[in-house]
Amino acid sequence: MKDRVTPDLIRRYYSGDCSKEEEARVENWLNENPAHVDQALQWQEEFTFENDQVLAQVLKAEKEVWRKTVLELPNKDFSNKSKQIFLRESSKKETYQILKVAAAISGIMVIALGGWLTWQNQKINVKVAFGQTKQLTLPDNSVVYLNGNSSFTYNRNWWNREREVWLNGEAFFKVTHLKNNKKFLVHLSNQVEVEVLGTEFNISDRNTISDIVLKTGKIKLNLNNNVNKKSIYLRPGDLIEVRKQNHASAIIRQVRVSPEQYYSWTYDKWLLEGTSLREMLQKLHDTYGVNTKVKNKNLLNRRASGSIPLPKGDANLLLSDITALFQLKVNKVNNIIYLEDIR
Repeated sequence: MKDRVTPDLIRRYYSGDCSKEEEARVENWLNENPAHVDQALQWQEEFTFENDQVLAQVLKAEKEVWRKTVLELPNKDFSNKSKQIFLRESSKKETYQILKVAAAISGIMVIALGGWLTWQNQKINVKVAFGQTKQLTLPDNSVVYLNGNSSFTYNRNWWNREREVWLNGEAFFKVTHLKNNKKFLVHLSNQVEVEVLGTEFNISDRNTISDIVLKTGKIKLNLNNNVNKKSIYLRPGDLIEVRKQNHASAIIRQVRVSPEQYYSWTYDKWLLEGTSLREMLQKLHDTYGVNTKVKNKNLLNRRASGSIPLPKGDANLLLSDITALFQLKVNKVNNIIYLEDIR
């Protein structure tokens, strides 16, 4: 029973009140089964609703305290002049009563404000295990598809003021355009921001490299370097690759591509257009957590075109397709897979 994940534990996890041991327990539980992520989000939404109810009750209680105070005070004329007379003539008992009620109301407001601020600053964190994918619908009906080994954060309670999300991993976005043209910001790990109004695009943010590919619409890429801030606009079909170097971000590649090649994973397929073995093994490592080594480095430059299925959670099946495509044999030692030319 001690290791059981409960709604209260999930609430404390999202509020940042867990111990390291509890945090590890929750993250292991979330990674065990995609259904656990759905359950955690449901509990989080229920907790948000309860906070709304509590805040409403506190404000109602505050109003009731004031009402009773007014009824219990002597029936006096509170014009400017008579108010001064009343305050001078009030007995010590009445004055004490007023101060006591004021203190009680102040206490209620402090508690309410503290609870409200905690509620407002509460972020929802979604983590996707190796080899899995996850679809999310945000409060504005924007849709996010998360790839394996990715984490995504947003503040649901603050969404009406700021449409901001934080991504570490890979995701495909379908952002809803709002009538008031409120911008949608994606924060990446290397001081890069992607700013949009309504569009579709794919982001891969792994290690120190971020790839941004625009499918439709228009996006602005903000490079927040220590020295200056640089902005670049992307057109549909643009790919920009950004690398973090010496505490700053720099564009190392900007080319025209077929966008579908980069978001085909959202429908469980990998489109290959002259894709190198090096790129495929890196993807296998980033998304499925598989470590490989190739003895003959020249093999890494081999390329392939076509498509292969992306099985959920089955790294061995994907590895089998890759080795068959490039005619490689597999030799597994401990947790490392060595690849050699079969010819």
